[in-house]
Amino acid sequence: MLTTLALACAPMVTLWGVTLAFAWCTTPERRGTLTRRGRDLRAPTADRGDHPELIDLSRSAAAYTLAIRVGSMVRGLTYTVLVAFALFHFNLIVTCVSLAAMIWVYNQWQKAASVAFYAVAGDISMAFSPSAHAYQFPSYRRGWLGNLPNLGTVFSVVGIAFILCTGLPLAYHSDTLTTPIPGVYIQHSGLPFWLLGIVFFVSGAAFAWTGAWIERRAQRRAMQRESRIVPRRLGKRPAAVFLRPFDSQLLTVPAHPGPRRDGLSLLLPRPGEFLENVLTWLLWADGEVVAVAQPGAGSAKTVGAAHHPLRPGADWQAAVKKLLDKTATIVLVPGASSGVAWEARTVLDNPDYARKALFVNPAPHDNPGTFLATVGAPAALADELLLRRLRALAAVNTPAGTRLLCSSLAEDIDFEMAVEWFLRHQLPPDTSFWGRAQRLAVELGLDRRSRAKA
Repeated sequence: MLTTLALACAPMVTLWGVTLAFAWCTTPERRGTLTRRGRDLRAPTADRGDHPELIDLSRSAAAYTLAIRVGSMVRGLTYTVLVAFALFHFNLIVTCVSLAAMIWVYNQWQKAASVAFYAVAGDISMAFSPSAHAYQFPSYRRGWLGNLPNLGTVFSVVGIAFILCTGLPLAYHSDTLTTPIPGVYIQHSGLPFWLLGIVFFVSGAAFAWTGAWIERRAQRRAMQRESRIVPRRLGKRPAAVFLRPFDSQLLTVPAHPGPRRDGLSLLLPRPGEFLENVLTWLLWADGEVVAVAQPGAGSAKTVGAAHHPLRPGADWQAAVKKLLDKTATIVLVPGASSGVAWEARTVLDNPDYARKALFVNPAPHDNPGTFLATVGAPAALADELLLRRLRALAAVNTPAGTRLLCSSLAEDIDFEMAVEWFLRHQLPPDTSFWGRAQRLAVELGLDRRSRAKA
């Protein structure tokens, strides 16, 4: 029995190992990351000392890594037990009770991860809340995303089942293997066992890839149908606007494997993740995240923000300003293009925009001088970052000046912690009578600036 179970789990474990080994060999900055996370985890809370402008998120990112590991272990162990019950015949009552218990435990990985994060960081991470997973698990969401066709999920489940069957033909003579059709494929196919394993694996990989492609394509379309680029006059404003250079749309960062952001079609680890996806997935818990689509571009590969094309001949600067007036959060990736430079100046020159803006460094491994100059931070901080071996991930504007969000690494986990810190410490809007009256005038088009834009 143990041999059969081992052969059933071996293909998935092998794929994990091969994927991680490939990422480790092809990405030099991935080497030694776990060791660095361990040092950050054991290090005391960072003392900001003479440089309060630097917010070190290294320890929080290390605690997040540990929490993800704990969640992965919970899911992995229960997954193995579920496979065992699917392969072998046990007492019906025992099987039903055990399966129900394992499925319940499987769904509690978020709570286990939250406990682990709290034990180390003394706080609860927003990334483990059910609302944060609404973006990656469409069944939890509203509107079109809550009614996606299940074709992609079905393909993914079938593909995973085929992959799990890869090693089972080899176990026929070593265990009492039971299948829905005992012996048909093993005894009567006339094919060697190793060839049957290859057929199962190739078929499963094809089904899983097709399911992932269908699910992502459906999700991108649903996101676009649910959201809109033109802000509603009196309706709910978009949760966030994502501004970036079009040439950085496919920018990726090293990805850390784990259960968050992974649906059924994405069980296998990925060596990299789109920066746009990393920066925006937590924001979807509050509402729509929109971006202006690149003119003439086809379907985007990312599922971060809902990309909307502007009407032909529309003034894109006026459209962006309307979005900035309405949105609760601005995420901006600086760049060298004239359009993004105008967006950065517009946000920095307007105190209301700057209050709710998160500037993200697209090249944290390079010299941070250019990024510091863009966000208005002192150039001397570049030497301090080098001395502390920190990477500038993002910047925020506060009444005390610009604050840099930094970490010892620049993986997807670090950027997620930067977004979470920003959401926790974002300055509230002006709630005074005149502040509310001015925002209402802007929404109704009665403000002078609104009439001038029109």
